[in-house]
Amino acid sequence: MSKILRIGGKDPSENLKGIAVDENGNVITGGNSQGFLLASAARTTGASSALQTNFACKGVLIWLNVTAASGTGGLKVVVHGVDPISGLGGYLNPEPVPINSVRLTGYVIYPGIADAIGGTTIKQTSSVVLPRIWYIHVFHVDSSSYTYSVSYSYLL
Repeated sequence: MSKILRIGGKDPSENLKGIAVDENGNVITGGNSQGFLLASAARTTGASSALQTNFACKGVLIWLNVTAASGTGGLKVVVHGVDPISGLGGYLNPEPVPINSVRLTGYVIYPGIADAIGGTTIKQTSSVVLPRIWYIHVFHVDSSSYTYSVSYSYLL
């Protein structure tokens, strides 16, 4: 979970300003912030990020960076919003098309975004609001090996 680093005196009630730091030590500021969800590694099965805390942004841009690919099966990145009561996750983006080659692929979650952005890097857009707690899961279509990392950029 995220934590707040306090700036000020010894009495926490006097500390009106803070710097939010996410699970990976990335500083969350008032503007767009970014960080990693999964470090680069060779994988043959699915992987999930840690839970992420959205402090004040409407959306997120997820980057899947595949640096070695088997060419079969493929990878599907799914963004999950987490229900604050049950802790269960639900899909925020529809079933994405599998990525089975070396490439950088973007997925955008943002309210009111058009279905197609254009260009070849952004492969999927979803017009929904990013909830407070969220995470990603990368599904492997088969058990072939892929080397990839996943990062994010919050969008105000």
